[in-house]
Amino acid sequence: MIKQIIKFLLLFSLLLNTSIAQDTIDGEWSGCLSIMGTDLNITAEFTTVDDSITGSMDIPQQNVYDLPLTDINYDFPKISFVLEIPTGNVKFEGEITQDSIAGSFVQIGVKGYFYLSRSTGLEQEKTIPKPEVHDFIEEEVTFNNGDIILSGTLTLPKYPGKHPAVVMITGSGPQNRDEEIYGFKIFKLIAEHFTNNGIAVLRYDDR
Repeated sequence: MIKQIIKFLLLFSLLLNTSIAQDTIDGEWSGCLSIMGTDLNITAEFTTVDDSITGSMDIPQQNVYDLPLTDINYDFPKISFVLEIPTGNVKFEGEITQDSIAGSFVQIGVKGYFYLSRSTGLEQEKTIPKPEVHDFIEEEVTFNNGDIILSGTLTLPKYPGKHPAVVMITGSGPQNRDEEIYGFKIFKLIAEHFTNNGIAVLRYDDR
């Protein structure tokens, strides 16, 4: 009889904990973004007040913190939210399984994947960023346009031979050669992805 009671209490506790996990996403979650062969460590935090959910995201490797998350919709097991970036909003859609969230995101037509797990408080304070691994040659270059000297970065595949080439030109505004806004080096990620696939890329600063 005592064994049956203990089993019942354990089962009840498990169901209660599962119910609590499903009812709220409040708290801190840590994980990574994966896009174009690059992984970025992230931390997301959600808070529910009066049935309204707010959130923020940190991306330490890009040195950006407390980026607001908007349009947060949570209907277990589905969750979606938006990270607003001037160059194009990042739309996340995921699914919760126990204490983890996995799904995909899209920004300016480029798709990536993300994974988050609920923080337990036992993790290290900050994840040490992985060292960058370059499978290509990178050179700082200058070239002339009339009397104007322009500066840029040229990435070349390591193997010799003729390579197709792409010139990346930023849009209007004060962006640098990486189209960097709020720490997101969009052109850098795209250029390195191209070059790792055999395409030479020149990206340069605005005049």
